[in-house]
Amino acid sequence: MILADLGISGSVRIQASKSILSRLLIISTYLREGFEIRNFSECLDVVTLIENLTKLGLRISDSEKSNSSRNNQKEFEEKSIIFQPQKQKEYIVKITDSAAAARFLMSRLCGIQGIKVNFDVSEQLTKRPFRKLIDALVDLGAQISGEGFPYQIEGCEMRGGSIEMDASISSQFISALLLSAPSYRNDLIIKLPNKPVSNGYLQMTIEVMNDFGVEVQYTNGTVLVKSGQSYKFSGSYQVEPDFSSACYFWALGCFSEVGIGVESGESTTCGKSLQPDFGFLNILKEIGAVIEISDKIITVRKRQIHGIRTDMNEMPDQVPTLAAIALFADSPTFIENIEHLTYKESNRIEMIVSSLTKIGAKAEFKDNILSIFPLKSLDEIILTSVDCGNDHRIYLMLFLIRLISGKNLGIIDHKCLKKSFPNFHELLTQLKINSASSDNIERSHLIKDDFVRSCNGIS
Repeated sequence: MILADLGISGSVRIQASKSILSRLLIISTYLREGFEIRNFSECLDVVTLIENLTKLGLRISDSEKSNSSRNNQKEFEEKSIIFQPQKQKEYIVKITDSAAAARFLMSRLCGIQGIKVNFDVSEQLTKRPFRKLIDALVDLGAQISGEGFPYQIEGCEMRGGSIEMDASISSQFISALLLSAPSYRNDLIIKLPNKPVSNGYLQMTIEVMNDFGVEVQYTNGTVLVKSGQSYKFSGSYQVEPDFSSACYFWALGCFSEVGIGVESGESTTCGKSLQPDFGFLNILKEIGAVIEISDKIITVRKRQIHGIRTDMNEMPDQVPTLAAIALFADSPTFIENIEHLTYKESNRIEMIVSSLTKIGAKAEFKDNILSIFPLKSLDEIILTSVDCGNDHRIYLMLFLIRLISGKNLGIIDHKCLKKSFPNFHELLTQLKINSASSDNIERSHLIKDDFVRSCNGIS
């Protein structure tokens, strides 16, 4: 299918990477002195971790160096972070909808000697995998009791040691152990029988730990953190923009002749990032989009979009994004090595196939390959309402289709955007509508109406 220009252009500035921030927040609880973070986030994944760490002694305030002159957007100000351990010995902890926050915090709490914690999670998280992490923590010396959430944790000195861990479901299990490993009595050795899924996020953990003075060795399927190390840092730490969120604007750019850009920050002008989803730009280039990097802005613009065959093991969060784009390509798209998507906020493979089928598109998952077949005409789209299953990535997939096609699809529950991208609709309103065609006027109304609805909490 050859689509006309969307008539949307401009650039946006996105909040900090929630993945990097969650690792920094856990590390901050080990530091004897405070430090400053440049670029922050208000997404639920970060907020729920902060709320619970605050009970333990985390303190966050606006830095004296903070410069709020830029659009008065506080989320981009510099924040001062310091951890002041409390004398309290018993805590009630509950993490909302963030598996990374829950896994990282559980591991950290196990090593705080003398505390007792009632550790609970939201209903959605009870369906996510935790057993392998809990078993590993117990093998390393943790005292965890209970048959399910809420678990009871008695903090103690973790002994460390050597374990084998299957990370074919999530690399977060390994990252959770690594972040707490410097406090272990002995070396931590993790033997990996197979390559972890989303291995790039494990590399992110290792890089961030290295930035804070802890060396992690990762060679030949073995991860080693030697005992006796400690986190050290002073000064200011610059956090990259959340490129997982940037991908939605770059996806729109694939259909904009002028292009849509995202401010990339100083650390990524050389084309590198700690975040695996930064690699989605290579996918967009492969399908035919034009990528331009200049003045700390990465812009994607329109060219004919082609179907591809690609392995998305390293970027599972962007499978729904690619699925949305693929509907408007000139040939089918085949996505491989994504079986672990069944363990996300929803069974994402099932949700992608069922959602696209419901709106009149053709998609199937067979022989471990997700196949997306392009629409022949926009008239094939069925105007109906689709429940995104409280999954923020599925919501954004459907919204991309809605905006690219100009069809007023109903999407049930956009409150789930608070998890990762609370200001998505607000940023959309900052883009320019370039022409007065009937399609672009309709898109303008969709953008404005959705922003108003999101502000009012209406699904």
